[in-house]
Amino acid sequence: MLCGYPPFASEDDNETIDLIKSGVVEFDDEAWSDISVEAKDLLLGTFLPENERLSAKKAMAHPWIKKYSNSDDKGPILEAQINRLKEFQKNSKFKKAILSYLSTRVTDDDIKKEKELFETIDKNKDGYITVKELQEVTKDTLKEIDIKNILMSVDLDKNGAINYSEFIAATMNDIITKDAKKVESAFKFFDKDNNGVIDKDDLKQILKTNEDVSIDDQVIDDVVRE
Repeated sequence: MLCGYPPFASEDDNETIDLIKSGVVEFDDEAWSDISVEAKDLLLGTFLPENERLSAKKAMAHPWIKKYSNSDDKGPILEAQINRLKEFQKNSKFKKAILSYLSTRVTDDDIKKEKELFETIDKNKDGYITVKELQEVTKDTLKEIDIKNILMSVDLDKNGAINYSEFIAATMNDIITKDAKKVESAFKFFDKDNNGVIDKDDLKQILKTNEDVSIDDQVIDDVVRE
């Protein structure tokens, strides 16, 4: 949950098992740049062999747990997550449509960190993130124009705010978006006539009629033109 992806993960199940058995965790990814030394120390203590691993009691007594257990402050949003929102702007409208579909096919376990972030930003708990709410949690690290550009890019149904599905589509980590099974499922979802090609008719049919993917008509037209 701290970095947005599992500590041991691979597209190959056997390789994932080998990684788990090795117990070696690396913190050199950009997502860990804002994670405290105390948090990393706690994680390392839970990844040790069973006879050396922190007990539940010791884990709950760890300085990092004590520091935040009685605090309402969830800390600043990870820069890596904000960067994902920024990068979403660069995607083609077609890719955004695909990511929107993928966002409806993930499990809660896949997106624990993203879900937590959405709930943190959505201060009034109405299910939408506004410019003001996004501005508050970035703590003035982004200019207002940049925040508005992010919102306009992520807001695919053009209602003036970012809903939960749109947020998940924009912030999903690479492990999900590069999952072969999920990508294959997305392709089959869009290839309605099962001819192995996603053509304009397929796109129009699915984007205009499917309730899971909420996208503005003008965006749909732009996707088809692409």
